Amino acid sequence: MFLAGVDGKTPELRPPSIKGAMRFWWRALHGHLTLKQLREKEARIFGGGGDDARRSSFSIRIVSDLTQQTEEKPLPHHSGDETCKYISSCRGKKPFNKDQCQKGKPFPSISSGLFCVQLNGKNINQIKSLFVLTCLLGGFGKRSRRGFGSVIITGRKKPNEDEFRAFDMPKTLNEICAIISVFNTDYRLDDADKKISLHKPEMLNGKYSGYPYIEEIQIGGEPYSQPNPTTDEKYSGFELVEFIGQATHVYFDENKSNGAGRPRFASPTYVSALKVQCQEQGQNQEECYYPIITTLHYAPPPNRITNNSVQLKENFKKAIIEKALSDN
Repeated sequence: MFLAGVDGKTPELRPPSIKGAMRFWWRALHGHLTLKQLREKEARIFGGGGDDARRSSFSIRIVSDLTQQTEEKPLPHHSGDETCKYISSCRGKKPFNKDQCQKGKPFPSISSGLFCVQLNGKNINQIKSLFVLTCLLGGFGKRSRRGFGSVIITGRKKPNEDEFRAFDMPKTLNEICAIISVFNTDYRLDDADKKISLHKPEMLNGKYSGYPYIEEIQIGGEPYSQPNPTTDEKYSGFELVEFIGQATHVYFDENKSNGAGRPRFASPTYVSALKVQCQEQGQNQEECYYPIITTLHYAPPPNRITNNSVQLKENFKKAIIEKALSDN
């Protein structure tokens, strides 16, 4: 989890980081609203400024922060030394020089641990459902679209309870779809394609807003372990985030339709990691990691005209879901 406090360097998990992520996913669930409707409804929940300034309808407090801090690499598929192992596999890019090999440099991060989040306010049950979806589909901090910053909820308790009750994160598309329906009933589970898809009502077809709303959600069919001895020999030992990083390079798009740093354009393909006990999935390892891939509506900056390279993005998602890189 790559996020920091006021000095911009020391790793720190703060309520604004959590609320900001929740606001993002709330917007992504409401593509059926016009921008005017979205802003008005969002302001009532998360607060807003301007002529109709108001406070948020709920508050977030981090009661305990029992997290471990280490230095980790946000780009683990880069070796970080002058040999830069993966330079030759970065398709579509000019060769890296020695300085650019520092992409493998580690940075301060929150690497593991346990923390408690307290939610208070109006419509709290819906807010709790949103928090579950935020932890499930996304993460917190930089590189959260590529598997970093992922967390799982292990327990919950009500204000009048002393003990935490165990909480099982949703692990199936059916369970995820049930939570999404609390916010938007236009999503359907397609058993044949094994994905949750947006079904636009006829009266709204082609009239959904232009911002990045959720179009579909998929869960990987193959678990990743730590380390992963079953992956192709060329990529043996890759963890999920390493595989995601390598896939990002293999399916690089010159048109930057899957995200870019300059000009700034966040990837419309969001990959999160869900940790489960391998025994539940019939695996021998102690812990397994399943990728959850959320495809957002493609919404590049207005001043940027680019080809939406659909096939490259589909290949990128397929590689992660099937745990196999391909030249096709």
